[in-house]
Amino acid sequence: MGGYGAGRIVNMIGDSSAGKSMLALTGMAEMANDDRFDDYILLYDGVEPPDFDIRRLFGVKLKERLEAGHQYVAEVCDLDEYCPPETIQQYYGRMLQLLEGDQPVFAVLDSFDAITTTEELARANDMTKGKETGSYKMEKARWASEILRVLSRKIEDTGSAIVVVSQTRDNIEPIGFQKKTRAGGKALEFYSCHIFWLAKAGNITASNKMKIGSKVLAKTTKNKLTGKWRDVQFPIYYQIGVDDVGSAIDYLVENSNKWKKTGPTVTCDMLGLKGYKTAVVKEIEESQKMWATVKRQLQEAWDAQEAKADLGRKPRFE
Repeated sequence: MGGYGAGRIVNMIGDSSAGKSMLALTGMAEMANDDRFDDYILLYDGVEPPDFDIRRLFGVKLKERLEAGHQYVAEVCDLDEYCPPETIQQYYGRMLQLLEGDQPVFAVLDSFDAITTTEELARANDMTKGKETGSYKMEKARWASEILRVLSRKIEDTGSAIVVVSQTRDNIEPIGFQKKTRAGGKALEFYSCHIFWLAKAGNITASNKMKIGSKVLAKTTKNKLTGKWRDVQFPIYYQIGVDDVGSAIDYLVENSNKWKKTGPTVTCDMLGLKGYKTAVVKEIEESQKMWATVKRQLQEAWDAQEAKADLGRKPRFE
């Protein structure tokens, strides 16, 4: 349980249609609705912006905060109007300017793969003129190393955070189970505090067999805050996005003795809940007090599982 660490870089890697943009924007929506983050600039740089209805899926508060963030970028970077950065060098310059400001920044770059470099643009210009070009095309990885090294220090100093979204690629030289990789060289691996991979684990269908969502598996491969690697699965519905209530119920049924499932019926005697899962979800959604209780139960169940994994050993060093 928990979230991203302040002053950190996070790398979210996933297959196509694995919910990367949806998960990134969901996290930003949680921040927009939490007064602890009122002073943060929320910046979503969608180089290939998803066709989401931001207001419907993530709420009016996030829509307003994102619009304010884009206006802030335009003012600080002296732009006539906001537009997503085209090159990694342009992104670097913008972030340096923003991190010199008085407010912390929570920024999502979606995605690292879609952003280009000035060198690539120059090659494209040469090609239109019929000129030959002989480059190994490794400049993005070299720039990533410099950018992340510099930005990681400034992010930590300001309490800001950057989430870099990456697309999976087939690994031409897989090591062990790692059949997938991502662009950017070793810099993203080294400078990221959190790294997790998303994969589509299956479809969710309605009673008429129409696809209405996806099951998504999230696998942690780096965690510098606690050192723990945890895997979770959760549903994403096309209509509502990440289903936090439904996934909470699934976890509690499996890991808490306060919840039971008999056939299609879900029961929690403590909360007076009994019925099909969809009906139980709706009842919880209609009561903030009940949802708060479910979240406490979820934390207790998670902590109990963590306790089972505790070695029970005394520290080696006093």
